[in-house]
Amino acid sequence: MSTSPTAPPPGEPRRRARAGRGPARRRGTAVLAGLACAAALGTAPAGADTWPTAPEPPVAPQRPGTAPEPPWSTGGTQGGSGSSHAQSLVSEVNAAHTGAGCARLREDDRLTDAARKHAADMGRRDRLTHASANGDRGDDRAEAEGYRHWSGELIARGQSTAAEAVRDWRNSSSHRRIMLDCGHTEIGAGAYDASGRIYWTVVLGRG
Repeated sequence: MSTSPTAPPPGEPRRRARAGRGPARRRGTAVLAGLACAAALGTAPAGADTWPTAPEPPVAPQRPGTAPEPPWSTGGTQGGSGSSHAQSLVSEVNAAHTGAGCARLREDDRLTDAARKHAADMGRRDRLTHASANGDRGDDRAEAEGYRHWSGELIARGQSTAAEAVRDWRNSSSHRRIMLDCGHTEIGAGAYDASGRIYWTVVLGRG
């Protein structure tokens, strides 16, 4: 599996230049079937999509083995964020992470805020993308919440449960490589129900 610098898919806004931020950090995404920035899931059910991104190296070896914030509700109803879905997602990712011999990921409120806002943004735009409307990416969103050690992001849509989302990430080598990286130490998760179609986001950090 190789990586390449991130380039926006057709129709995505180009990332705007930031003044005063110092040298730009390199960011890469997994490449599958010759397509940069996207991972094609042959095992995902119809209507379910996933898409990973993480900085290009390092990736720790596995043991064995600002768009305005959208308004939202706190319930799991249509058109709202589901805190129970998000908590289930943290549990499922942690089960996979510890099952690979990695330490349990600690929840971080800043990463949680970044994840839930991005899940809501994707759901309201009905678009699976790592880019916010203004071109911000995962590390930008984490930094906006005051978190400076972002290390990866996983997104998905269409799965009805957190277990299904994690199953589909595990069934893709590029997603699995990011999810089971033992270098991650912290996690935040978000879920948004867009008229019955759930958008999932996991944000990872090395705090």
